[in-house]
Amino acid sequence: MTEKQPLILTIDDEEAIRSSFKEHLEDYNYDVIEAENGKKGIEAFRQYHPDLILVDLRMPEVDGLEVLEIVTKESPDTPIIVVSGTGVITDAIEALHRGAWDYLLKPVKELDELIHVIENNLEKSRLIIENRRYQDHLELIVSQKTEELKRSNEKLDSIIKTVPDIIYRLDSDGMITFLSDSVRNYGYEPDELIGTSIFSIVHPKYIHRVQHRINERRTGDRKTRELEVVILTKNMNYVPFEVKYRDLLFSNVFEVEAEGLYDQNGIKFQYIGTQGILRDISQRKEAEKKIKESEKRFRTLAEYAPDMIQIWNSEGKITQVNKITCQKLEYHEEELLNANIDAICPELKNKISNSHIWDFEPGTDSLTFTTSLITKNSEAIPVELKIGPIELDEKKYIIGFGRDISERMENERKNIELEKQLRQAQKMEAIGTLAGGIAHDFNNMLTPILGYSDLLKNEFEEGSFAYKGLLEVQHAASRAADLVKQILTFSRQKEKKRESLYLYTIMKEAVKLLRGSIPPNVEIRTIIDENCRPISADPTQMHQIIMNICTNAYQALDGKDGLIEIKLEEITIKEEKIDNFYRIKSDSYNKIMFSDNGCGMDAKTQEHIFEPYFTTKEKGKGTGLGLATVHGIVKNHGGYIFCESQVGVGTTFTIFLPVTEAMETEKSEPKIDKLDVYGNERVLIVDDETNVLRMLESGLQILGYKITPFAKSTTAFNSFKNAPHDYDILILDQIMPGMTGIEMARKVKEIRSDIPIIMHTGFSEAMNEKDRGLISAFFMKPVRIQEIAKSIREIID
Repeated sequence: MTEKQPLILTIDDEEAIRSSFKEHLEDYNYDVIEAENGKKGIEAFRQYHPDLILVDLRMPEVDGLEVLEIVTKESPDTPIIVVSGTGVITDAIEALHRGAWDYLLKPVKELDELIHVIENNLEKSRLIIENRRYQDHLELIVSQKTEELKRSNEKLDSIIKTVPDIIYRLDSDGMITFLSDSVRNYGYEPDELIGTSIFSIVHPKYIHRVQHRINERRTGDRKTRELEVVILTKNMNYVPFEVKYRDLLFSNVFEVEAEGLYDQNGIKFQYIGTQGILRDISQRKEAEKKIKESEKRFRTLAEYAPDMIQIWNSEGKITQVNKITCQKLEYHEEELLNANIDAICPELKNKISNSHIWDFEPGTDSLTFTTSLITKNSEAIPVELKIGPIELDEKKYIIGFGRDISERMENERKNIELEKQLRQAQKMEAIGTLAGGIAHDFNNMLTPILGYSDLLKNEFEEGSFAYKGLLEVQHAASRAADLVKQILTFSRQKEKKRESLYLYTIMKEAVKLLRGSIPPNVEIRTIIDENCRPISADPTQMHQIIMNICTNAYQALDGKDGLIEIKLEEITIKEEKIDNFYRIKSDSYNKIMFSDNGCGMDAKTQEHIFEPYFTTKEKGKGTGLGLATVHGIVKNHGGYIFCESQVGVGTTFTIFLPVTEAMETEKSEPKIDKLDVYGNERVLIVDDETNVLRMLESGLQILGYKITPFAKSTTAFNSFKNAPHDYDILILDQIMPGMTGIEMARKVKEIRSDIPIIMHTGFSEAMNEKDRGLISAFFMKPVRIQEIAKSIREIID
């Protein structure tokens, strides 16, 4: 870029002089503008702002002196050289006085002299301008620094007044020369302490310590950087402070966190005092105290915590463990410290591999999972492990809380088994309810079969084909009735008469029968304790239990040589316990065990063995009711039955039946087979099964009774209500729509309390003692005409 050439303005009324000046100046690369008089020269000056002006003194309109005065006033840094032909010294002096920078006389014979004068004045102007700029710059810097210093002093003054720490200065003798306003927080005014000894407010216990630190500064042997000291407040409270120092070697300078003050005397430094800060650390001391107490409590809690606690660093090294960890894992504490966490928890890496546990926020984030901790003897303890990061001494660690869940897992396993048994019991109960319903309908069908066959037998001679045929019908119906009894026994709906009996007598009788029906290659071994106390049971059903289970055991041997073992003993369970995940109440029991070494059963088969009609035998070789009936009998007697079996090893059934005190047995009634119990009473019969109703009506009419039959209980009750003394006895079905037999019996007794009532049903329902008092006799279907007739005679006669 070309440097701009200086601009020269020539003001002269002589054209020749202006032209000669211009030509010569342009030869030296100056730019030149011309003005023929002072007026135009002023106009050109104001328009072009020339770097230098050449002006003649004697000109029309406006002379050179006026130009000088105007230019000097408006631009004092613009050089003006007067070029005049007057040669009068007074003109030269006047020109210089008015602002001329130089003076030349016309004619200028040597124009090079003009060039020399111009160059000198331009350089002078440049230097003047630069100097003025530099002075302005210096003034600006001084102004800025002055303002900064002012702001800094204001800030320092504000800090000193507002900082909570006490800023102080002492002289060489420990006298206070300065205190910040923070001292007011402790009851003092700064002015009342200035001039007093620092030892007047230091606790006596710490005076020697403070004096020692001051002496360190005096001798220059500065070793202490921090000091704790206790200051007395104005009301004589003790407040702990922390004193901080920093080396200073400047005299008369106050700075926070400073120490000794020194004054340079030649090449030596003279100690002139101490300055620094006092920081109140009472809250910190209280916090440290609380932290120590908290750490102590934490250590105590950790030691007595029921969970296993471990802390390890980023390298996986164990740094802390509690007592229970050592006890559970069978280690001494020193054996675990600095050991790798993988040694006691090999699964840990896999469990936390994608968790970024070290990036968790200490105290907030954690990870919980189930794993195993390995003991010194290589045994695995299942634990629920909760881990998360913590900070100790500004370092990050992982803390783990391991809770032994062995017992919980065992309980969960037992609960699963109990739930399994509950589902099985619920299923059995549902099946039992279904079986009871089937039995009810079946008994209603068997009742007219047996009843009409009894009636028809009287019409034929014994030995005739028809009579024999009816006997076969009755035989088949009786077998069907027995099957229904088994179903009701399974469903626990069939009520049987019980007596006090000794099981060993039943078992011996049953074993005799078994020995005659089981081949000799099967050994029947008995271990029977005859000292067992009696139980309350139905003998037939107990016999049925033994025969059914032993028959199953024989069939499990599949014709091979084998052993069936039957064992009886009395045991006492003192408290309720779980045996094979079954709950057994505390009591005394006759315990019967049936064991065989047959084919055994898998777990899936065992789940179904007590279900009705479930069998593993070939079609036609079993009904599937044997074990279902046994299950019903045992449960109905308040007992328990368990099965343990293993394929290829054998099966064991264990039965618990509660012991009872001896009681009198009821005498069995003789069987009645002929229709020879006559009467003439008025009988009201109600049964919603029409065929049963007609059979009872026909049979009792043959025996001489006057029958009023009803298929609806509500209609029958209204008839009785209208004429309660028209009947001598009522025969009611228990289960009927609209109004059950029990409900009708209650209402009938309210009208006529002396009327006898016989109840019969195909399905036994629970009946309370009060309702039983309403009934004179109770029969389970299928019922025989002769049984009803005999009961009527017993009630009325």
